Amino acid sequence: MIYLFTVIIDLGFSVWASLGNPWHTYLINFILLFIASSLINTSYIQGLTRGVSYISLYKLKGLLKALKVNILTIILMLIAYTITRFIFLINLQYILFFMACIVLSTVVAIINNQFRLAVEKTRKIEDLMKKTFTK
Repeated sequence: MIYLFTVIIDLGFSVWASLGNPWHTYLINFILLFIASSLINTSYIQGLTRGVSYISLYKLKGLLKALKVNILTIILMLIAYTITRFIFLINLQYILFFMACIVLSTVVAIINNQFRLAVEKTRKIEDLMKKTFTK
């Protein structure tokens, strides 16, 4: 049920950004916002959970690895921002759209226990890397 909120957010913001424009603008803006929110939600959760897992496993030493993992997250967020530049006219729309996507993604990650899963996955990957390169 919570995944439906993503579509509702996209639909709401596309209507808000398209008010007073021709009908096809509503559809185009919805499609573009759906793409942007998908980029935001996926990259944010992957970056956050993997970053947290490196920091929780390696404390301060894991900070550099966490930053490296989040380079792709930053790039995808910039792509999403670029897409929204074509849609939104006022800064409030950008801020609220990104906040809605990030809050919803965080709630989904907590509900789905993604942080624990990311720590386990990172631990397995790091153990495999150690075994592979120490032989």
